Amino acid sequence: MICVLPFHKGDADLCINLLNWIYELGAAKEFKCILITDPKSPKANDDWPDERLATIQKLAKKNFKSVQQIWTPYRRRMLDGTSNWPMGANWAFYCASLHVAMSVHCPFLWLEPDMVPLKEGWLDELMQAYLACGKPIMGPVLQTNMPEANPTYVNGTSIYAPDSIRYFDRAMIDFLNGGGNAFDVAAAAMVVPNTAPTRLIQHFWGSDRTTAPTFKDDKLPSDPWNVFTLGHLFPEAVLYHRVKDDSLISLLREKRQQGSLVTA
Repeated sequence: MICVLPFHKGDADLCINLLNWIYELGAAKEFKCILITDPKSPKANDDWPDERLATIQKLAKKNFKSVQQIWTPYRRRMLDGTSNWPMGANWAFYCASLHVAMSVHCPFLWLEPDMVPLKEGWLDELMQAYLACGKPIMGPVLQTNMPEANPTYVNGTSIYAPDSIRYFDRAMIDFLNGGGNAFDVAAAAMVVPNTAPTRLIQHFWGSDRTTAPTFKDDKLPSDPWNVFTLGHLFPEAVLYHRVKDDSLISLLREKRQQGSLVTA
């Protein structure tokens, strides 16, 4: 199993935090890694990639057995020039999945920068569970509030067989037609029957794109709804999605230093 780590200008700092935390947990020297990001704009109208790309590549090499840098063939833009979610995420997933199917031929974990490993040996545990699951995909199977679309779907932060791109043909058509749906939701009808549910990967989106979960040691009555403690984590979870700040890593680091990490 390999880790595919997609990132862009907006989440490069999260990617750096994630790689530093993976190293603190003992690195992942038995696993390979693919980094995927968008290339430099041919119009030179922005400053990505910047110096953080070299930092990410260096940290990835410290963590993994080998690292391959790949690029999306071009930047996928809307007519107004923007590349907002889910367009960028879709484009990265389809490009990486095709690359794995054609060149790598190995199961892969779609490891987004806003995911957080919760314990040492997290990748080994995920790999063993995937090898035993009997399905081409293993991930968090969830219910949505979109009955008009696919009320049950598998969040994209999952482990995929090398040829899993074949389950996303309808999603790619939706994407190319400008449907605006995230790849995991658009492909739900094909992906769900071919997925082994797992609680090793815990996904909690929150209420909207901008209000993600954040973590504290103790929650106060005055704290907003999206503040959680370690008690929010599944006892069996080894990987959590999603956190858009360093709150969970900082809390886990503190507990680890105290010798009282309770997530495993």
